[in-house]
Amino acid sequence: MLAELVRLDRSHHRPVAGDSAIAEHIKVLARTHQSLIWSRQRQTNALRSMLREFYPAALAAFGAELDERDVLAILATAPSPEDGRRLSQSKIIAALRRGGRRRNLETTAERIQAALRAPQLEAQPGVVGAYAAAVRSLVAVIAAMVTQNEVLRAEVEAGFGQHPDAEIYLSQPGLGPVLGAPGCSPSSETTRPATPTRKHARTTRGWLRSPAPPARDASCWPASPATAASPTLSTARPSAL
Repeated sequence: MLAELVRLDRSHHRPVAGDSAIAEHIKVLARTHQSLIWSRQRQTNALRSMLREFYPAALAAFGAELDERDVLAILATAPSPEDGRRLSQSKIIAALRRGGRRRNLETTAERIQAALRAPQLEAQPGVVGAYAAAVRSLVAVIAAMVTQNEVLRAEVEAGFGQHPDAEIYLSQPGLGPVLGAPGCSPSSETTRPATPTRKHARTTRGWLRSPAPPARDASCWPASPATAASPTLSTARPSAL
């Protein structure tokens, strides 16, 4: 069918525009950034499962946001329940500052200390050291992923800002530079004429709006199972008889 369309109706169709260099640039960055986010989430889920096995007080202290910088800084300092119970408020505040927190340091440190010193289910002493070493490694991996995620995010935003249609994507509700970047399809350099004409200006003034579908004519649109039962106006002329 496609070959028949090209053979008979070639003049009614135009070649599909390819992606420009900037669109390919954004596509590579956006896909890598998305894959890194998924990988970070997998490592965070593994850390959460491990803490549930031998360190439930950490989950009570930090909640679900285990990939925050201040949480990672405290877990790197106290990867085991015994280390968590020995943490003083000054050490917790120092870890929070290393993680980048600047407000509510004393209140947050007091809440975390109370949660880490609360009674919890103890694991077998022989496996606590192994769990602590695994937590320390996962925390280092997640911290590196968080850093590289921010680096790639900046690259995605910088590349997206160079796209000629960036303002159009950003005008859509709920879209920002990171969420709008994967939608950068063929660039406008390949789809718009170099010199705008009156006809081009007239037809592209509202080019963001989707064109209205053509009216269906009963004489050229075949009936479908959904529309065959509905009455339609006949376009045939009445017979002379």
